[in-house]
Amino acid sequence: MYNICTGIKQGMKMQKNIHLFCVACALLMPSILFAEATELAPITVSDQVMSGESTNQAPKITPSTSTLDTEASQIQLNITELKGVAGTQGDPLGAVKTLPGVVTASGGKGRSSGFFVRGSNANENLTWIDGLPVGYIYHVGGFYSILNPDLIDNFKTYLGGFGVEYGDRLGGVVDVRTRAPNQEKLSQSYQVGFYDSSARIEGPMSENSSGYFAVRRSYIDLLLPTTGKLGNSDNTYTQFPQFWDLQAKYRYELNAGHLELSMFSANDALKINLTDPKDVNKDPALAGELASDTAFQTYGLNWTQRLTASLQQTLRVGQLNTFNRFQIGTQQASDPNPGAPYQFKQQGDTRFILPKWQLTEGMNLWQMGVDYYQYRFNLTGYITNPCREGQPDCSLTESAAQDIGQTFDGEQLAGYINLNRPITDRLYGKFGLRMSQYDYGRNPYQQLSPRITLEYDLNTQNLLTASWGQYAQVPQGNEISKTLGNPDLVMTQAEHRILGIKTQWSNAWSSQVEIYQKPMRKLVVSRPSPENFANEGEGQAQGLDILLKRQWQNGAYGWLSYSYLESTRSDRNAPTADRLFDGDQPHTLNMVWAQPFSGSWSNWTWGLSLKVQSGQPYTEVIGREYVAIPNTQATCSASAPDSARCYWNPIYGKTNGKRLPFQTRLDLSMERNYQYQGWDLDVRFELINITSAFYADGNTIGYEYEEDYANYANPDTVSGLPFLPSFSIRGNF
Repeated sequence: MYNICTGIKQGMKMQKNIHLFCVACALLMPSILFAEATELAPITVSDQVMSGESTNQAPKITPSTSTLDTEASQIQLNITELKGVAGTQGDPLGAVKTLPGVVTASGGKGRSSGFFVRGSNANENLTWIDGLPVGYIYHVGGFYSILNPDLIDNFKTYLGGFGVEYGDRLGGVVDVRTRAPNQEKLSQSYQVGFYDSSARIEGPMSENSSGYFAVRRSYIDLLLPTTGKLGNSDNTYTQFPQFWDLQAKYRYELNAGHLELSMFSANDALKINLTDPKDVNKDPALAGELASDTAFQTYGLNWTQRLTASLQQTLRVGQLNTFNRFQIGTQQASDPNPGAPYQFKQQGDTRFILPKWQLTEGMNLWQMGVDYYQYRFNLTGYITNPCREGQPDCSLTESAAQDIGQTFDGEQLAGYINLNRPITDRLYGKFGLRMSQYDYGRNPYQQLSPRITLEYDLNTQNLLTASWGQYAQVPQGNEISKTLGNPDLVMTQAEHRILGIKTQWSNAWSSQVEIYQKPMRKLVVSRPSPENFANEGEGQAQGLDILLKRQWQNGAYGWLSYSYLESTRSDRNAPTADRLFDGDQPHTLNMVWAQPFSGSWSNWTWGLSLKVQSGQPYTEVIGREYVAIPNTQATCSASAPDSARCYWNPIYGKTNGKRLPFQTRLDLSMERNYQYQGWDLDVRFELINITSAFYADGNTIGYEYEEDYANYANPDTVSGLPFLPSFSIRGNF
């Protein structure tokens, strides 16, 4: 429902000390029902160990052989390639930002942090780990994933056109799979990096069982003073942003199957005192402490069993617990408890049973399943709705706070079926149908979703693909809340239309091109109280994604991607308010390359990652006015300032009518593996966002205004992620 990003954006109409705020803002991304996932382009990773690699390490993976073997809308990479991407600190999930169709959300009021996927917001994506729901998958807005890199076996990320087995979302899917524990011997690894440290231990527990345990914690907060100033402002931190995560798995081998017990957990927290006049004078209610604490734990059982030669069953059962505590600013005279903070606390309990069956019948492959979720959320507090996508003015002072104490219960029951079969000797089809029922708001939601994928072998080098489907999503928790929202809202809807061609030019080179269109209907838009929200929004996203990839050969590999996007939003009751979507960045170019040095440095591998993309749209400030703090009944005049009852308020132009400068980011890396008797050592150096040091315009994420908006015609520039060095050592035993 509320997150740290919208809290900071709500009153900070841009700050010069944005470098630290970027980290703080990105830390927590919770919503009441589902966390915002950050993700993106379909990836499949195989799991074969390279010859000559130490068994003490997490498995190294051979490159895939042909892009023609992948599904429609799917990019095939391997863990070795993903770990080597510069700027990721060796985290495979960090590499998704380099793929086509992925637009990084770099800030701006009301924007979700993380990634926009083909014109959809970050909270419109689904995230699974081992087929289990999780609270979120990234710390620090994508800087780190919540998983130890050694544990990731493979993952698929779909930009669109995903199958009925992935449920109901408008955007994309991130489906991460962790590997089985080492059954051969006890092994362990310890990592110390520039910003975090981690440990992993695994091995056999009996003849048929094995397990692992991994933990990580950031430690910058332990090295800094307990409190300190943020940049050159008067704002101070009392809890510097910090995070931790842990993963555990127990696996038991059965006859023709296996049983896994898994746990995934993460926590992110920070506290900042907002006292700088440039911030609080523009938004008086903001003065006070900004604090956030977000955590989740997923516990799951995964039983996979081959019942007959042609029938396989998978059963996933578990529970997801979430905890979100947020506070900001100070209640005003018109609020129930003047001087107390605006705050809320949410404790959630999601239980799920997800059986699935796969039947092979001649040339037909049938997949059938049932999804059952039971939700219960306890909410307490007094706070406003969070800032929304496309909302230029996000003032806490002008927002109407409400008491949100309530218990929120809901259920989801869905059934689906998939048929995969050849239609002719060259044409292959996948036909799916999903029927979902959600009991959340005042009335149950029902949705029938057909989805189709076709593949045509044009010749031995080219594969044509086409996908079409209906997709839907339940509104966010705050949108159907009895106090802040509208329980009468219905499901939002989208239609995915995708055409593509895959080409294998040689053993080393392949390409993939897709064009897509995604009309969206019944989107949730804001309305005055007491209605609060209505399903009167519409959207349109269309574009082109291109990927040219060089397969891993002799240590050298890379890819070049280009994306073109047009994404708009409209309100049927306000046709003159048609606007660009916050994530509308028409052009995005990514280049990734890595290879060993030559000569005496041949044991070292260097890498680079370059991103150049259009700036995000923003709403220009075209004037200012001196107004009364709500409910003070003051008469305000700029000639007779009254800071206790009056403040300067901006006047905005057309929503998202302007665009920030082109953004650039260059990351460089060097790494080497040292082999010793019985153990090995990975050493990695990185230089992150080098371009920010000499090309400031390419790092612009917004503009800063004086406390009275006197400089609205010539605001100061706000920069995003600064230049950061990174260094890590990982020992594998």
